[in-house]
Amino acid sequence: MISTITSKGQVTIPVELRRTAGLDVGTQVEFIVNARQRIELVPRHGDIRSLRGAVPKPAAPVSVDQMKAAVADGWAAAPGPKAPPADDAESIYRVAVPPAAPPPRP
Repeated sequence: MISTITSKGQVTIPVELRRTAGLDVGTQVEFIVNARQRIELVPRHGDIRSLRGAVPKPAAPVSVDQMKAAVADGWAAAPGPKAPPADDAESIYRVAVPPAAPPPRP
């Protein structure tokens, strides 16, 4: 599927993709540049506060490895979007994309 960027920087997402990704009018999306320099569009469903209580409070101090395991379990059990696949872990890093510079004047 191909779409063209307008002079305002807008692009139309084809209806098939919107349906597949669950994108409705007013859905916020996040643009991510992954380690392979590809742009990912990620729907922003819900709020971080919806994860409250997903990981129970430990009875005793825990190690970093135990915390990572608990977070992974919480993501697996939480409704909505899932964590990125392990083989593409680089895509979890968000990269700010600066605006393109205007062409030099002759």
